[in-house]
Amino acid sequence: MAVASATTQTLVALAFLAALIGGLWAVVALVGRGRRRRDEQLWRQWHEVRDHARIAPGSGAGALGQIRNYRQRARRGLKAYVFWPATGEVGAAWFWHRWPPVGAYVVARGSWGAGEHHSENVFYIHEDELVAIVDGDAPAAWERHERRRQQEAPAARVPLS
Repeated sequence: MAVASATTQTLVALAFLAALIGGLWAVVALVGRGRRRRDEQLWRQWHEVRDHARIAPGSGAGALGQIRNYRQRARRGLKAYVFWPATGEVGAAWFWHRWPPVGAYVVARGSWGAGEHHSENVFYIHEDELVAIVDGDAPAAWERHERRRQQEAPAARVPLS
């Protein structure tokens, strides 16, 4: 009887261990699948806006910039410092009735003007001139998704004989 009891305990322990490993594998698979989906979503968003990086702010077309820091958060909008890749400069921008987060990328039209409270040139963006706000993780997600696409592409082209 003692041998059967020890064997039963071992089998129960192994079954528990197998269930635990299976559960962990399922969680890892779900997390990976969720990240792939998020990467694909960010890939689409970044793919739509990345060409705007060549457009300088104030040119009449939507320019891509990244919010680097806030200067003022107010009821009427947000004054932030934005890095504009087309010019390679960081400049002040006022977003009327919009509050994009630090790190986010924005595509915006607007016009330059003198700041009201500080003697600096400010890029004024009215609420209808903010074309897009994209998560700051989008460029990295775009690269991950592109690598996955490149890895999957040769497998898709193998002829079936």
